[in-house]
Amino acid sequence: MAGKGNSAGNKFVFLQLRFDKLEKKTYFSELAKLEGKWTPIENYSYIEGKLVDIEVKSQKSQKGEEYKKIVFSFDFGEDEPIHKVDSSFSMLGRSLINTLSACEAEIKAGKELNISVYENKSGYSSLCVREPGTSGKDGMYGWRWSMDQLPKSTKHVINGKDVYDHTAINEMMEKIIAEKIKPNCPGIPDRDGPAAKPAPALDALPEDRSFSGTPGKQETGMDLPNHESMPPDDLPF
Repeated sequence: MAGKGNSAGNKFVFLQLRFDKLEKKTYFSELAKLEGKWTPIENYSYIEGKLVDIEVKSQKSQKGEEYKKIVFSFDFGEDEPIHKVDSSFSMLGRSLINTLSACEAEIKAGKELNISVYENKSGYSSLCVREPGTSGKDGMYGWRWSMDQLPKSTKHVINGKDVYDHTAINEMMEKIIAEKIKPNCPGIPDRDGPAAKPAPALDALPEDRSFSGTPGKQETGMDLPNHESMPPDDLPF
């Protein structure tokens, strides 16, 4: 369970799905503000809890460019603060959305989900959503839409480098969030109390650059140059 023992008195705990360059692995990293700067203080390979909310937020990069990110809110139990997981629209972020959209009934029923990140056989970062307490393929949730059903990214050559435009698939992910996941979320429970502290603004969290422009195995697979374009309105519901 992420965040245990590190969050006494807080209303929220912030995590970021990020690639740790030192360990060369992807984690749910707990963030704390140290000397005025958001800093990873602990890494977790999985989280387990109820998804109670999801939203898409706009934020500016260090270069002043606006981009969008996803904020997942999880309830780990009455004795725990709500844990907010911050993710870019990366391969893993999109994979999590695709899988959670297959868990509509579970989310609506308030069932707990176990979400883990790991390195697959090819050496790339992968993500798994399953029923708590299960192992192997038992209890594992798959994607709702296959790769062939997803919009295709387009390739552009800029300054001699291949750059892929993921606008179409990201717009589809936003539509899935709005129509298939968020309506089933019960909302963040009110746990204000005398020891609760106000949550800092989400926009103050650091930009996650793990999956945008950072070379490395964790980025391979998010680019889909061989796929044709599909309008985001044509969702295969």
